Amino acid sequence: MKRPAAFVFPDNLGALAAARELGAAGIPVIVAGPRPGPAARSRFATYVPVPDLYDSTSAWAEEVCAWASFQQTR
Repeated sequence: MKRPAAFVFPDNLGALAAARELGAAGIPVIVAGPRPGPAARSRFATYVPVPDLYDSTSAWAEEVCAWASFQQTR
């Protein structure tokens, strides 16, 4: 079974710290937002462009689910 991933919002320096700490602990980090932001700069992070959560939570959730459905599981 594959380890769960952490979804981090990209828009502040706290997100960068979270991405670094989670990634260093071996947890896959997904940065999901309309722009990469500071969190996407972490070597542990994978950036996924999705609509702005604050504009439409349903559009954000649909895009995240669509992205996740294409990911491989072990």
